[in-house]
Amino acid sequence: MNEVQSVRRALDILNGFTRGRPERGLSELAQELGMAVSTVARLVKTLELSGFLEHVPGSVRYRLGMPLYYLGKVVENRMDVGRLAQPILNQLAQSTGESADLYIRHGDHRICIAQAHGVHTVRHIIPLGERLPLWAGSAGVVLLAYTDKEEAWRILASVQSLTPHTVLDQKAWAKRLEGVRRSGYAATTQERELGAASVSAPVFRGDGQVAAVIGISGPAPRFNSSTLPGHIAAVRDAASRLSFLMGHQSNEPQ
Repeated sequence: MNEVQSVRRALDILNGFTRGRPERGLSELAQELGMAVSTVARLVKTLELSGFLEHVPGSVRYRLGMPLYYLGKVVENRMDVGRLAQPILNQLAQSTGESADLYIRHGDHRICIAQAHGVHTVRHIIPLGERLPLWAGSAGVVLLAYTDKEEAWRILASVQSLTPHTVLDQKAWAKRLEGVRRSGYAATTQERELGAASVSAPVFRGDGQVAAVIGISGPAPRFNSSTLPGHIAAVRDAASRLSFLMGHQSNEPQ
């Protein structure tokens, strides 16, 4: 086995560790990767000496070492979610016809940091950088759903009626936040602005935390029973693709 092949096989071993399978044994790695146990043992020993793998005390299993954590932080620090999102926002706006936006939380508000305009003449446009409430509109609802509960209720204590459709009831909020976490999206109509509707879904980082929210918005009549299912599917797919680019693994073996 030459040096290049050894490096490739060592990388295959490292890729065998996932969030769902953080600890692995030599035999299972060998079987999964199609290598001899002796080959895996030799490569694992080299990776252990370099710190990239650690032996789990009291077992015959291994886990990833801290140098990989530091390398991951280097990658994470250079990631610009807005830059990564732009092609996906463009595709989302094209496929749905509606304006697509990316939001992040900023204190007790949300701000739009990237967007792509819809194809319709009449469309909904959110100014980049404008501070908007978390408690009105689907993007804010999603961010609240994945906020620490105590923090979320503190923010919800300041809910104000912006339209007749703004949700004020605390029991209703508890139910809707749980619904967002269960379904993976939020859809709202005229909560912040009369005549406007939106659908949003969370974007996850590699550590499982929400990095941003991606969504579409437009005139409420275009978010009806015939178009809404397609809009929801498109937004969730866009959020999933961006989450993958952010290092999130959503379909790991448990």
